[in-house]
Amino acid sequence: MMVLDYFKKKFIEVDLNPLNLKFRDEKTEKAFQDYYARNYAKTLKYLLMAAVFLYLAFLFVDFYAVPMVFKELVAIRIVFVVYCIVLVSFQNTKFFYNHTRAIVTGIILAATAGLMSIIVIADNIREFRLLGTYQYDSSIILVLAFLYALARLGFWWSAFTGWVVVLMYDIAILAVGNLPDYILVDRNVVFSAINFIGMLASYLFEYESKKAFYFQQKSALERKKLDELNKNLEIKVAERTQELEKSNKELSEAFGRLIIAVSNITNLRDPTTATHHEETAKIAVFLGEKLNLDHESLDDLRIAALLH
Repeated sequence: MMVLDYFKKKFIEVDLNPLNLKFRDEKTEKAFQDYYARNYAKTLKYLLMAAVFLYLAFLFVDFYAVPMVFKELVAIRIVFVVYCIVLVSFQNTKFFYNHTRAIVTGIILAATAGLMSIIVIADNIREFRLLGTYQYDSSIILVLAFLYALARLGFWWSAFTGWVVVLMYDIAILAVGNLPDYILVDRNVVFSAINFIGMLASYLFEYESKKAFYFQQKSALERKKLDELNKNLEIKVAERTQELEKSNKELSEAFGRLIIAVSNITNLRDPTTATHHEETAKIAVFLGEKLNLDHESLDDLRIAALLH
């Protein structure tokens, strides 16, 4: 129970369905698929180059193992290369973008079909038959390694493709009918083990990829909210500052009017001092201007002179 609770918690924290490895929120799932397609498109060209290189590398095996049908085997491999080149030419189309996994699956199955054709053709050669039809088994292992290590199709696409590859191998070998049963069983055990290990790796890789994407999106959303809060706070601070400046200005003006009113009242009580106060204020302002005082300081100086 503790183990089940642990895994349940792991999937709940990223809102992920453990069976199909899809986000429960459709918008998040769509965002991930777009993210996956964009990043996959950047590496697809190099992926196909690796596939072509591996496929052509076995020409050396063809030449030394079955030189009498070398031309036929070269033709099969060239057809696969042309197939990959044609697909690359459609890489920037919307159809390719929306069906990338299916297309890459088609490439892997086409490579497998080519290998099965090679096995059937080579089996008709007596010398090759004496060596054993399983000479090309290593190429099937390479196909599975390419599928799980490089293709990165996701768990379900990888699992489907891997088992179809094994099925195609079994059909080809049974059609030829020259491989001993115990060797066929042995090969199936090996290929099945590779498939199970690859499926586990694909499952964990897709889970970790989606987990990283989920927290990346969550962090981006929290950062966006924080930016909006900071922006609103800055606006409120600016508005409050303007209000305070306006209030200070009004208070300053009101205080100035009050001082002038007090001065006028004093002058009314003692008219003989009015002229003296005004002259003193003018002299004080004149001296302040010489000292390069600002406008506010000059007003304060004038008011002080009127009150002396």
